[in-house]
Formats: sequence, structure tokens, C-alpha cells
Amino acid sequence: MNAREIIHVCWLRLCLRAQWQIVELFERIKAEVAKVAPRLGAKLKPKRYRLVYCDEAESYGILPIANEVVRERR
Repeated sequence: MNAREIIHVCWLRLCLRAQWQIVELFERIKAEVAKVAPRLGAKLKPKRYRLVYCDEAESYGILPIANEVVRERR
């Protein structure tokens, strides 16, 4: 897996809506990557932090969902 792919997979699999076992696995992967490549490890975050909103149908309260963001901008 190259750096671009691992960033993308973590973007999807670190989401709180992902199955807990998958989240746990990717948290471990993130920790191992951070040991050898700290700058890359810092980029391994769920997509909500990059988008600044949750693109799922329901949010888990951390950030607004996409529909709320669109309504605020109108």
C-alpha cells in the first residue's frame, strides 16, 4: 500500500460509523505508520476532519452533516 492509498483507506475506515473492529484495526495501523513516518501518521484521520462536516446520513454529534452545511451557506 502506498502513502496515498493508506491515507484514503484511513479516511474511510477511521469513521465512527465503521464497524468497531475495523476502526480498531486501522487505529493500530495508524500507530505503526506513525512510528516509522510521523508526518504520514499525522495525516491518517477520518474524512470528517478534512471535509469539516460529516457526509453520512446522520452525524454522531462531532460535526454537522452535509445538508446542514449547505443550508447555512444559502
